[in-house]
Amino acid sequence: MKRMKATAEKFNRKEAKFIDIIQKLSNIDSSANETLDRITKNLETGSFTLAVVGQFKRGKTTLINAMLGQRLLPTAVLPLTSIITIIRYGPRLRILVIFQDSRQVEIRKEKIEEYVTEKLNPDNIKGVERVEIETPSEFLKHGVVLVDTPGIGSVYRHNTNVTYKFLPNADAVIFLLSSDPPISEVECQFLKDSSKYASKFFFVLNKIDYLNEKEIKELITFNKKIIASNMGIQPSKIRIFPLSAKNALESKLLNKRHKWGIDDFERVLEEFIVSQKGDFVISVSESKIRRIAEELLNHRLIEKSNLKISAKELDERSNKFEEELQRILSQKDYSKELVAVEQRKILEIIDEDLAALKQEVTEPLIKEIVGYASSLENKNNNEYASLVDDYRQRRILETLEIWRTKEQEKISKIFAEKMRKYSENVEEIVSEIERIASGLFDVKIVSKKTKEQLTLESTFYFKLSKEDETAIFTAFDILLPRGIFKKRIISKLPDEIKEDIDRNCGRIRYDFLERMQKSAIDFEWTLDEKINTAVDGIHLAIERAKDIKMKGTEETKTRLLEIERDIRELKLILSSLDK
Repeated sequence: MKRMKATAEKFNRKEAKFIDIIQKLSNIDSSANETLDRITKNLETGSFTLAVVGQFKRGKTTLINAMLGQRLLPTAVLPLTSIITIIRYGPRLRILVIFQDSRQVEIRKEKIEEYVTEKLNPDNIKGVERVEIETPSEFLKHGVVLVDTPGIGSVYRHNTNVTYKFLPNADAVIFLLSSDPPISEVECQFLKDSSKYASKFFFVLNKIDYLNEKEIKELITFNKKIIASNMGIQPSKIRIFPLSAKNALESKLLNKRHKWGIDDFERVLEEFIVSQKGDFVISVSESKIRRIAEELLNHRLIEKSNLKISAKELDERSNKFEEELQRILSQKDYSKELVAVEQRKILEIIDEDLAALKQEVTEPLIKEIVGYASSLENKNNNEYASLVDDYRQRRILETLEIWRTKEQEKISKIFAEKMRKYSENVEEIVSEIERIASGLFDVKIVSKKTKEQLTLESTFYFKLSKEDETAIFTAFDILLPRGIFKKRIISKLPDEIKEDIDRNCGRIRYDFLERMQKSAIDFEWTLDEKINTAVDGIHLAIERAKDIKMKGTEETKTRLLEIERDIRELKLILSSLDK
């Protein structure tokens, strides 16, 4: 926790500094208040929300109690939690029940069970929206928020729905597994669905106190393979933390040295939160604050220059600026057309690579999988079909995933390079707008260029025929004699394998296309905003100067004094950001 504490203190110092600057900027010019309010909100809510999810009776609530080091939430033998419970830091224990009709009731710890459990609040007849708890836990002290969710896959379907509904609010997910039983079909489906919302997963294997070391390793290996196939990633990229939440809680309460695996888990969790949250929020906030300060300074410099010239000369400068602006902005539309052309070229590369992939792997996979199917002996029809189907899926997934990982790296580099050129072009447009404004209005534009980052995010997963409900065999086939059944399966395999490869190559293509389009749109929007902000600020400075001039000499003098004061303040703000 020392590293998290040090980082939190650094974050708090930066936050206080930025909040002070934001207030000063707001006093200088209220036109930026909307953006400044968003920055303030991001700073003040610098919390990190961890949702603990998984099938019912995996031990989610016990794990949360262990992480908190206290018996806070109720646990039981039967499926229990039915309501979202949000736990954050507070100087004292405070428990608030929030109802669907917006009523709020503060309760004692002993009363939690009456609102969050299926037993005492069946089908949520009490109309509880959520329970919020504040507690003086060291783990929560620096912005971590833990969320206990209802278990999925129980007979209480509405519990599963509650958990699904909360997922978009989570920054990361702790996905709980256990040895009784291993990962289930319900959990696999939930994992696929939740990966659409959460970008980071921590996998925990609970209840290891029932297993020996060999069994733990085997179970981790098994779960890794299943998780990898459902998330469309390589097993080597998955880490599963083995622990016993029940024993870890007891160890913490009794201050025992052996923590049953939870210390390793919390250390990695802490490192992730520290590296991902604080630095990111600070960096983004500082960049936005700097940009606003620079824009306001430029506006004041232009307005000051305009107030010192005649109304006629101001009109001439304004008209000249509009002429030059239209010429420059025409370059932006041309650049966007080039982006669309480049995307089509990249898609052609993907198509060529996919065609080469199919040519390269289809026949070898058919030969390998048919060979495996032919080698199996002394299996009943159900067992034989299951083994062949599992082997077919595994080998196709492994082959395509290896290729997709390499292709991802290749295409990301190509795409980033193309968009970098577009970004540089937009920066040149902004710079030219600033140069023209600088020349026309006789001011030195203050600007520090920023580089936009581009990523190709994905929630891709493979889809094989088993998931499409088109099995290799029919109900009639399974009744055939063993030898005939085996020949029938083997005869169907080549077409089945080709269809699987074609289907997933199509899915890979669509995934790349969709991500390119989304990233390009987001990227263009961000860069367009840069241009619009630069133009709008100059327009505002011109209009303000015109308005002041119409009011007479005294108004102009007063405004010039205000501008000089603002310029001094803005220069001090920019100087403080450089420190």
